[in-house]
Amino acid sequence: MLRSGRATANMVNAPERFVSRSTRWEFSVEKASQLLEAGGWRRGPDGVRVKNGKRLRLLFQTQTSATYQKTQAIVKQACAKAGVEVELKSVVGSSFFSSDPANPDTYNHFYADLQMLWYLMSTPDAS
Repeated sequence: MLRSGRATANMVNAPERFVSRSTRWEFSVEKASQLLEAGGWRRGPDGVRVKNGKRLRLLFQTQTSATYQKTQAIVKQACAKAGVEVELKSVVGSSFFSSDPANPDTYNHFYADLQMLWYLMSTPDAS
């Protein structure tokens, strides 16, 4: 979902009173392409979109996992169809989840444009 030019997501799905009624998910390369075009991002000769001389390029990181790397590849392929260049970065779990403040590859630093992170938590008690 885009709000004020920033991508946001509302993932709260319980308790019912906190669930957003405005969150809608749609996977459409065509609509993404239309939005980018409307925003002034034109395809360059190599297919990657450019605006004001700057290429539309994103860094997408996650921890090393066969499932995560497969998901990254799917996202990269879809983005390429829309004219977005995506660099994939996979970080070994011990480094990704490290608490070392000097380690730039931790998920807490989030020195990337996109980051995939998954961990299980118990259901929050928001009452």
